[in-house]
Amino acid sequence: MLAKENYSKNKLITEQFIKKNYQKNYLILRISNLIGKHKKYNRKVSKNFIDNYFKYKKDNKIIYYENYFKDFLSIDQFNLIFLKILKKDLHGVFNVSIGEKIFISEILKALGKGKIPKQFKQKKIIKDESFYLNNNKLIKNIKMKLNKKSLFRYCYKM
Repeated sequence: MLAKENYSKNKLITEQFIKKNYQKNYLILRISNLIGKHKKYNRKVSKNFIDNYFKYKKDNKIIYYENYFKDFLSIDQFNLIFLKILKKDLHGVFNVSIGEKIFISEILKALGKGKIPKQFKQKKIIKDESFYLNNNKLIKNIKMKLNKKSLFRYCYKM
């Protein structure tokens, strides 16, 4: 794995340190982008996708987005996965994700209750930041089916 940015490099160095010093008695979760109920916290260090969505929607200004794909997961899905991981007493490194391409437009449509809010306008992708995580190892261990329909239902209810 080749890490290019400081955040990625730090995560990689930390993982390597844990693997080396704790042999097999560790659990590392590589968690995809979580979507949960929007809450305002004054002490937040950074804003995530859902924070920005509600801010931009409230501002009612035209927002241009690039329709790349990511791997999103609802907080409800994450909670179920985490409970299964704890019950199975898993150890190792796991990608916690749906494991599917989920386009920004799909999330916006689900959050907009079936249509993308008018102020969100798609633009050409300048820097492709698309990715999704391979979660085969996780699914094999927890025996749980994950899909984006469940994520979209969650978003629709927000």
